Amino acid sequence: TGKVWSVVFKDIAPAGADDYFIYIKNNSTTFDYNVTDLRISSTVAGQLEFNSVSGTASGGTTNTPVSRKIGSVNAPDITSETGTDITGLTSDGTVFLLTLEADKMFQLRTSSNIIVQPGKSVALLWGVSTGILSGTLSVVEEPIVFDF
Repeated sequence: TGKVWSVVFKDIAPAGADDYFIYIKNNSTTFDYNVTDLRISSTVAGQLEFNSVSGTASGGTTNTPVSRKIGSVNAPDITSETGTDITGLTSDGTVFLLTLEADKMFQLRTSSNIIVQPGKSVALLWGVSTGILSGTLSVVEEPIVFDF
C-alpha cells in the first residue's frame, strides 16, 4: 500500500542529559500512525525514554520519512523532527524505558504497536549528557475504524 515509512536519524549528539532528539506528531484526523519498532545505537551506554509528549516542539529540524515502497509518492501526515535539544515538550508518560549498551544495535520489538492517535505526539529522550545516537523508527499508517 505504500503506507510504511522509515524515520531515520544519524549521528545525533544530544546537547545535554534529558534532551529530546526525535519528535513525531500525528497531524491526521483520519489515521493513526503506529510505531512498530525502533532500532537504535549509541556510542556510550545510557538510558533512552520513549515518551508520549504534549506541547509545541521547538529547536528541531524537519526529518522527512522515507517510504518502504520504493517509488511511492505517499507521505505520512506527520511532523517528524530531529535535533540535539528539542524543547517545548512535556512528558505525558514513559511508554518504554530502554537501557542501551555502547556501540551495540538495540531493537525494540513489542507485542503491540505504539499507536499515535490524531493530534498526539511521541518523542525520544536521551538520559545521559554524552553519546551519539543513530537509528530508525518504523511508522505505519492505519485507518481509524469507528466502532458504534
